[in-house]
Amino acid sequence: MSQSRDTIYEIKDVDVKPEFPGGIEAFYKFIAKNFKTPEQEGLNGKIITTFTIEIDGSISTIKVLQDIGYGSGAEVFRVLALSKKWIPAQLNNFPVRVLYQFPITIKSAEKYSRNPKH
Repeated sequence: MSQSRDTIYEIKDVDVKPEFPGGIEAFYKFIAKNFKTPEQEGLNGKIITTFTIEIDGSISTIKVLQDIGYGSGAEVFRVLALSKKWIPAQLNNFPVRVLYQFPITIKSAEKYSRNPKH
């Protein structure tokens, strides 16, 4: 199979999946630490984003397929721009570009309760 440096593969088509340094749990922690949830009481939902992990591990072509409004889509771009480089995907022992889909679930904290717990 011939490979082009311009081809973007799907996760299912690569031999080695891309990996965030420290694994997916580290990526979840990175997102949780850096994502600023819009200050909107009771805001819940899912943001679906895709991005390309390049052969050097950098992130490019960020797209927000679904957001929950209140600037959440713009916040995804901001946070992903801060990301460390990933360990790139591989196909036939060569690094390749891969499309990665990532959901972010938002559950905003409720405002201070009228009946505070002591």
